[in-house]
Amino acid sequence: MARPDAPRGSTTQSLVGLLILFVLAGIAATMVARQFAYVPIGSPQAGGAPPAPTTSPVVLAEAAPGRFIPQGLVEMTPAESFGPDTLSDKIDGRAELYLGAGFVMLRCQRFADTLDRNQWMEVFVYDMGSPENAYGVFSQQRRPDVKDSDVAQQAYATRNSLHVAHGKYYVEAVQTGQSPRMAEAMAAFARKFVAGVQAGERKLAELDVFPQANLQAGSISRATEDQFGVEGLDNVYTAIYVIGGKQVTAFLSRRKSAQEAVELARAYQDYFLPFGGKVVASDSPVKGAKIVEIDGTYKCAFGQGSYLAGVHEAADRATTEAVAALLSEKLAEVGP
Repeated sequence: MARPDAPRGSTTQSLVGLLILFVLAGIAATMVARQFAYVPIGSPQAGGAPPAPTTSPVVLAEAAPGRFIPQGLVEMTPAESFGPDTLSDKIDGRAELYLGAGFVMLRCQRFADTLDRNQWMEVFVYDMGSPENAYGVFSQQRRPDVKDSDVAQQAYATRNSLHVAHGKYYVEAVQTGQSPRMAEAMAAFARKFVAGVQAGERKLAELDVFPQANLQAGSISRATEDQFGVEGLDNVYTAIYVIGGKQVTAFLSRRKSAQEAVELARAYQDYFLPFGGKVVASDSPVKGAKIVEIDGTYKCAFGQGSYLAGVHEAADRATTEAVAALLSEKLAEVGP
């Protein structure tokens, strides 16, 4: 009996099928190889051209947590590094605060107590790119129940953590419990870090512009994004004053020019008018300071030199005028 002929085109289909299998196998092999290959973040293999370096390897080495281990602690884990693309892998839920404030790199590591390995702390060293950015996250992380610390010019502590702004670095040390011995180790680490890492000569002038009288300790904060709903009003420092038992929020922002400061002051005043705000009569001696009343609170802003300054929230007109006058007097001392 004659063998029936193979269906037409079956040979071609078989060859095509084998070719597809070879292609799929090649793709799978490439994916497996890439999965097990180490590709540094920002390298060309990671996708696109590498970004321009913002921190030199020398500086990164200077800020490595392992350099500042105090006596009584031992390395518990290797050091880790995270960039903008991987920061959320380490601090999911909080990454946006840092990314929006100029974050460059995080280096972190855990250290255990040599006497009790169940007691350990983790240190986070954030390179924020500038002292302004570092102070921004330092101030925004601050809670009402913290205490000032003497380990650095800008430092505070909670029951289980220590926070430091030093130059362009924001440093956190967090322990697993509330051990006094570990708290001392965190303080020792911070002191060694401050002594061993150059902060540079650049200082935050705004911190010295706020008048000290009636200033609530630890209340000066900095935000990078637009504030008070006013477009373009970024890089704003706020401070809380307590006058007559009531809190008053004052603000400062150094601008590129005196003209920009005046324009932003006008934009701030005008912002509240469509929402029911009204300009009220004022005897304020501060040039250009118009007071706006809205929903029972009083606000004002003015430009003086290269600074925008004002009062964001006060309970009455007299207090608004008084705080604005204090800011103006201090700015006159500081100069343009």
